Amino acid sequence: MINEVIDDPKESRLIAFDFKRLPTKKAISKMGLLDEWNQRLIQDWVVKEDHNEIIDGVWMTNATGIVKTPTSTRGKLHYRKTKLCAMALRNSDDSCKAVVEMQNDMVYLTAAEVDPKQRGKGLMASLYNLITKFAFEFAGAERIIARADLPRKSLYPKNINNSNDWRDTINPITGNTFLLDAWLKQEGSYKITGYDGEEKYNAFAILSPDIVKTGDELGYLKSKGHIFNQFK
Repeated sequence: MINEVIDDPKESRLIAFDFKRLPTKKAISKMGLLDEWNQRLIQDWVVKEDHNEIIDGVWMTNATGIVKTPTSTRGKLHYRKTKLCAMALRNSDDSCKAVVEMQNDMVYLTAAEVDPKQRGKGLMASLYNLITKFAFEFAGAERIIARADLPRKSLYPKNINNSNDWRDTINPITGNTFLLDAWLKQEGSYKITGYDGEEKYNAFAILSPDIVKTGDELGYLKSKGHIFNQFK
């Protein structure tokens, strides 16, 4: 819907006219909206504390995300606030949590986090197992799509770790963030260019064992529009 607005010639002229009328400082302050166009910016999460074990080791409940999305009305750029319905997952000892959305044969990994107080203890595999077990064994999905970025809102608001965060540091060897490299080390995980017709940075996909068995993982990802150009 947002793309339909911005692609409309009349709406584009209104936006351009609005920018010309704004004082320089205000125009500059609004430029961030264009940079974030068509992105959902999650500001907060509300997760129900009534998880039920849906499959061995995977506990699930409902979650609501408070989201703002850049949009425009008669050329005036502003944020539109909406709510996002999703599912919240955790493992048995609550050391790993995730928020996911389902769409057809795909699971969107909206947020995933290891308890900040337990980072560096080898729990990445546990987080991976939580998400893949839900997606492939319970939901019957073919792939998980995600971006390896720090969550805007921690899933552990009471366990914030104030030490230096290694996750968004660039690995000088690979050129990726260390968080993206950590995901790419997991079984069935591949770096991708984007999804939903949009290029995404730090994007990756985790394929189900059935897709991996075909031996044509990159062909599958290209057919689904997740690879726009070939990585080295």
